[in-house]
Amino acid sequence: MADETLIQEFAKRAQSAEEEIVHLKKKIATLKSKVASEAENTPIDQKKSPEVDRLTVENTKLEYQINQLKRFIEEEKAKSSCIMTNTQFILNELFKQAIRVAFPAVTDPPILVQSTQNDKFGDYQCNSAMGLSQILKNNGQKANPQAIAKSIIASLPPNDLIEKVGMIMKK
Repeated sequence: MADETLIQEFAKRAQSAEEEIVHLKKKIATLKSKVASEAENTPIDQKKSPEVDRLTVENTKLEYQINQLKRFIEEEKAKSSCIMTNTQFILNELFKQAIRVAFPAVTDPPILVQSTQNDKFGDYQCNSAMGLSQILKNNGQKANPQAIAKSIIASLPPNDLIEKVGMIMKK
């Protein structure tokens, strides 16, 4: 699905940014150790050498980049948590699309997707066929709930979420 691709893209970006942070931290540590070792071996009056100034500037830039990357990672994490959708929302959207394809004349079809009460019937159920049956009957059309359910199932778009679809007939 598009959401999964987007999440994977954000995860890749975050991983890349985290790797960059590790790289920059290593570079900073190397620079600090160079500065420290030079400071130990340099007389006090020579400690303000151009090399130290250059390394200090570079160190400041690297610390700024690390802070920017950390902020970027936090923003990406916040965005991806906002984008993440739950299973029931995705199922609602899939069944809404199927019902609109199967029954385009119904302007505001009921979308009733919920967790099943009994595990032997699967994880989720869509109870929209009965509501659609009533709407179609009110519009003067014959409407068999079983036929409606079959039309909805046939109109479900291809997706990676739904493994199996079936109908349970109440007697």
